[in-house]
Amino acid sequence: MNQQENPYNAVNGETFEEAVLQNKKPVVVFFAAAWCGPCWEMLPVIKEMIEENDPHFDICSVDVDEEPELTGRYGIRVIPQYVVFRNGLPIPMERALVGAMGKKQLLTKIGKVITS
Repeated sequence: MNQQENPYNAVNGETFEEAVLQNKKPVVVFFAAAWCGPCWEMLPVIKEMIEENDPHFDICSVDVDEEPELTGRYGIRVIPQYVVFRNGLPIPMERALVGAMGKKQLLTKIGKVITS
């Protein structure tokens, strides 16, 4: 699927392993839902970050309503939530990376997690 057909790099139970768990780069997974106002606020930011194709990490998204198994597996209880994976595992964080925020703030937080 190309960028126009899937602008938010949506993954599902079938594509998650290859896109996230087997990825050689860290992957930021954006957990969101269509009914979530703050998630909608983040879509332009997420799309822009995907289009910029950062060499240090990839980004994909999971719709929590369409993928309850993935949502439950990673303990997602608040959205939007961002989980950073490295070497097939979520990187433990002191505090969950949640909520709507600006691109600069999100990149700063992702950078701190990736370099920890």
